[in-house]
Amino acid sequence: MKQLLFIFIGISFSGSCIAQIVSAMQPNVTQGGRAVAITRHPTSNNQLIIASESGGIFKSTNAGVNWAQVSGSATLGFTDVLYYPPDANFVLATAGQDTKTNSGGGIWRSTNGGNTWSRVTITTPASSCGASISGYALSFDPGSNRVWAGTSCGLAVSTNGGATWTFVPVSSNYNNDRVFAVLSPSGNNIKILTDAGVKVSTDGGATWSFSNIGLPGYVEKGVHNQIACSPLNHQHLFWAFNSY
Repeated sequence: MKQLLFIFIGISFSGSCIAQIVSAMQPNVTQGGRAVAITRHPTSNNQLIIASESGGIFKSTNAGVNWAQVSGSATLGFTDVLYYPPDANFVLATAGQDTKTNSGGGIWRSTNGGNTWSRVTITTPASSCGASISGYALSFDPGSNRVWAGTSCGLAVSTNGGATWTFVPVSSNYNNDRVFAVLSPSGNNIKILTDAGVKVSTDGGATWSFSNIGLPGYVEKGVHNQIACSPLNHQHLFWAFNSY
């Protein structure tokens, strides 16, 4: 996750100056929030969609000059967003659990290029998890057109552009772990970040392996961590985390 921190120290601003600064920093946006993810239309540089931490989902159709909030107020705390490359009418997003009676956490889907959104109904591995589910991350597998979603109930996969989802079954080294980040660089190769650490599958999630050898004594694992792999060697992993 990329963060921008603006700090003003020891400066007195008049109301008009503050208004000018806010206008310059955030043009044409009435509901803001820290941007946590961005996705570009597969064939158009002009169409961009951003997920924000507390303002919902925003869309631009002119390369970022103007933005409109497109997700409404059903939930606001989104964590990731992804155009579906085979069909850009489909856009997917994940959201954290909120405090509403019927939480908006989980997976959201648009069927009209991100203009309107609805929450996807998902059958979770444990019924107790469904009401409080959080969605953390999305990844597209170019080799199979599958989409993977990391959630608080485990790793889910869709084979139809996010319309329906199933969860990876429990196996050795995997038991519906919380999945904070997911990569699917090729074929059946999947990398996920869990409470236990980074886990790797080479058979589409049937079996998993992981190791924390060489890491510091205490590594904080969570939604502010990120993992990546080299485009030249998918076995070469990178993990950014806090350690105390």
